[in-house]
Amino acid sequence: MALQIQDLVCNSGKFRHYYLCHYRPKGSGPDELSESIIQFKNGNSVHLNVWIECAILELAKAQIKKGSTIVRALGHLEQEAVSGTSLDILCKKLAEKFQAQYTPSVLKKTATTTKMASLKRNERAEALFNRYSFQEMISRKYWSLMTSSQQAQPFAR
Repeated sequence: MALQIQDLVCNSGKFRHYYLCHYRPKGSGPDELSESIIQFKNGNSVHLNVWIECAILELAKAQIKKGSTIVRALGHLEQEAVSGTSLDILCKKLAEKFQAQYTPSVLKKTATTTKMASLKRNERAEALFNRYSFQEMISRKYWSLMTSSQQAQPFAR
Protein backbone atom coordinates (compact mmCIF):
# COMPACT_ATOMS: atom_id res chain seq x y z
CA MET A 1 0.00 0.00 0.00
CA ALA A 2 1.51 3.34 -1.02
CA LEU A 3 1.19 6.48 1.06
CA GLN A 4 -1.12 8.99 -0.64
CA ILE A 5 -0.21 12.69 -0.53
CA GLN A 6 -2.34 15.75 -1.16
CA ASP A 7 -1.92 19.43 -0.35
CA LEU A 8 -4.89 21.13 1.32
CA VAL A 9 -5.45 24.88 1.26
CA CYS A 10 -6.76 26.58 4.39
CA ASN A 11 -6.63 30.25 5.38
CA SER A 12 -4.27 30.99 2.48
CA GLY A 13 -1.86 28.34 3.69
CA LYS A 14 -0.97 25.04 2.06
CA PHE A 15 -0.71 21.96 4.25
CA ARG A 16 0.51 18.48 3.41
CA HIS A 17 -2.09 15.76 3.96
CA TYR A 18 -1.18 12.06 4.07
CA TYR A 19 -3.54 9.13 3.93
CA LEU A 20 -3.10 5.41 3.42
CA CYS A 21 -5.79 4.45 0.93
CA HIS A 22 -9.10 5.12 -0.70
CA TYR A 23 -12.00 2.96 0.28
CA ARG A 24 -15.19 2.08 -1.48
CA PRO A 25 -18.71 2.46 -0.12
CA LYS A 26 -20.28 -0.75 1.18
CA GLY A 27 -22.90 -0.64 -1.57
CA SER A 28 -20.29 -1.03 -4.32
CA GLY A 29 -19.69 -4.68 -3.46
CA PRO A 30 -17.37 -6.72 -1.25
CA ASP A 31 -13.98 -5.17 -0.58
CA GLU A 32 -11.62 -6.60 2.06
CA LEU A 33 -9.66 -3.37 2.49
CA SER A 34 -12.80 -1.33 3.10
CA GLU A 35 -14.08 -3.98 5.51
CA SER A 36 -10.79 -3.74 7.43
CA ILE A 37 -11.20 0.04 7.67
CA ILE A 38 -14.71 -0.45 9.08
CA GLN A 39 -13.36 -2.98 11.60
CA PHE A 40 -10.64 -0.45 12.53
CA LYS A 41 -13.24 2.27 13.05
CA ASN A 42 -15.27 -0.14 15.21
CA GLY A 43 -12.26 -0.69 17.45
CA ASN A 44 -11.42 -4.28 16.48
CA SER A 45 -8.00 -4.71 18.09
CA VAL A 46 -6.55 -6.89 15.32
CA HIS A 47 -7.46 -4.35 12.63
CA LEU A 48 -6.42 -1.45 14.85
CA ASN A 49 -2.95 -2.95 15.32
CA VAL A 50 -2.60 -3.75 11.60
CA TRP A 51 -3.50 -0.16 10.60
CA ILE A 52 -1.14 1.28 13.22
CA GLU A 53 1.70 -0.89 11.88
CA CYS A 54 0.85 -0.01 8.28
CA ALA A 55 0.68 3.73 9.06
CA ILE A 56 4.04 3.63 10.84
CA LEU A 57 5.71 1.78 7.96
CA GLU A 58 4.30 4.11 5.29
CA LEU A 59 4.81 7.37 7.19
CA ALA A 60 8.43 6.40 7.90
CA LYS A 61 8.98 6.77 4.14
CA ALA A 62 7.72 10.38 4.33
CA GLN A 63 10.53 11.28 6.74
CA ILE A 64 8.31 13.23 9.10
CA LYS A 65 10.41 15.69 11.05
CA LYS A 66 10.67 15.50 14.83
CA GLY A 67 8.25 18.00 16.38
CA SER A 68 5.75 17.89 13.50
CA THR A 69 2.11 18.08 14.48
CA ILE A 70 -0.52 15.43 13.79
CA VAL A 71 -4.16 16.44 13.33
CA ARG A 72 -6.78 13.76 12.87
CA ALA A 73 -10.06 13.72 11.03
CA LEU A 74 -13.32 13.95 12.91
CA GLY A 75 -16.00 11.30 12.63
CA HIS A 76 -19.39 12.34 11.31
CA LEU A 77 -20.83 12.55 14.84
CA GLU A 78 -17.82 14.38 16.31
CA GLN A 79 -17.56 18.14 16.59
CA GLU A 80 -14.22 17.74 18.32
CA ALA A 81 -11.90 14.78 18.75
CA VAL A 82 -13.06 12.21 21.28
CA SER A 83 -10.42 10.41 23.30
CA GLY A 84 -10.15 6.64 23.01
CA THR A 85 -11.39 6.19 19.44
CA SER A 86 -9.36 4.13 16.98
CA LEU A 87 -8.15 7.29 15.22
CA ASP A 88 -7.16 8.79 18.56
CA ILE A 89 -5.15 5.67 19.47
CA LEU A 90 -3.55 5.62 16.01
CA CYS A 91 -2.53 9.28 16.25
CA LYS A 92 -1.06 8.82 19.72
CA LYS A 93 1.03 5.87 18.49
CA LEU A 94 2.22 7.87 15.46
CA ALA A 95 3.13 10.85 17.62
CA GLU A 96 5.10 8.58 19.94
CA LYS A 97 6.90 6.79 17.09
CA PHE A 98 7.81 9.95 15.13
CA GLN A 99 8.38 12.24 18.14
CA ALA A 100 5.57 14.44 16.85
CA GLN A 101 2.85 16.37 18.64
CA TYR A 102 -0.69 15.03 18.47
CA THR A 103 -3.08 17.95 18.89
CA PRO A 104 -6.64 16.64 18.74
CA SER A 105 -8.14 19.97 19.82
CA VAL A 106 -6.96 21.94 16.77
CA LEU A 107 -9.67 20.79 14.36
CA LYS A 108 -13.34 21.41 15.16
CA LYS A 109 -16.67 21.20 13.35
CA THR A 110 -19.57 23.59 13.71
CA ALA A 111 -22.06 20.70 13.65
CA THR A 112 -22.20 16.96 13.19
CA THR A 113 -22.54 15.69 9.63
CA THR A 114 -24.28 12.93 7.75
CA LYS A 115 -22.35 9.68 7.30
CA MET A 116 -20.20 10.24 4.22
CA ALA A 117 -20.28 6.62 3.04
CA SER A 118 -23.74 6.94 1.51
CA LEU A 119 -23.11 10.29 -0.20
CA LYS A 120 -21.82 11.05 -3.69
CA ARG A 121 -18.70 13.22 -4.06
CA ASN A 122 -20.63 16.48 -4.66
CA GLU A 123 -22.95 15.69 -1.72
CA ARG A 124 -19.93 15.13 0.54
CA ALA A 125 -18.46 18.47 -0.52
CA GLU A 126 -21.75 20.19 0.24
CA ALA A 127 -22.18 18.44 3.61
CA LEU A 128 -18.64 19.43 4.68
CA PHE A 129 -18.58 22.96 3.28
CA ASN A 130 -17.72 25.48 6.05
CA ARG A 131 -18.07 22.82 8.76
CA TYR A 132 -14.41 22.66 9.81
CA SER A 133 -12.26 25.25 11.52
CA PHE A 134 -8.87 25.41 13.17
CA GLN A 135 -9.14 26.60 16.77
CA GLU A 136 -5.53 27.73 17.08
CA MET A 137 -3.21 29.74 14.87
CA ILE A 138 -1.21 27.44 12.66
CA SER A 139 2.41 28.28 13.31
CA ARG A 140 4.06 25.08 12.13
CA LYS A 141 3.50 22.28 9.68
CA TYR A 142 0.43 20.13 10.43
CA TRP A 143 0.07 16.53 9.35
CA SER A 144 -3.52 15.63 8.64
CA LEU A 145 -4.88 12.12 8.93
CA MET A 146 -8.13 11.87 7.05
CA THR A 147 -9.88 9.19 5.12
CA SER A 148 -10.17 9.87 1.42
CA SER A 149 -13.95 10.37 1.75
CA GLN A 150 -13.27 13.36 3.97
CA GLN A 151 -11.08 15.16 1.43
CA ALA A 152 -13.92 17.05 -0.23
CA GLN A 153 -13.18 20.64 0.88
CA PRO A 154 -13.07 19.90 4.64
CA PHE A 155 -11.89 23.41 5.53
CA ALA A 156 -13.69 26.74 5.28
CA ARG A 157 -13.03 28.41 1.94
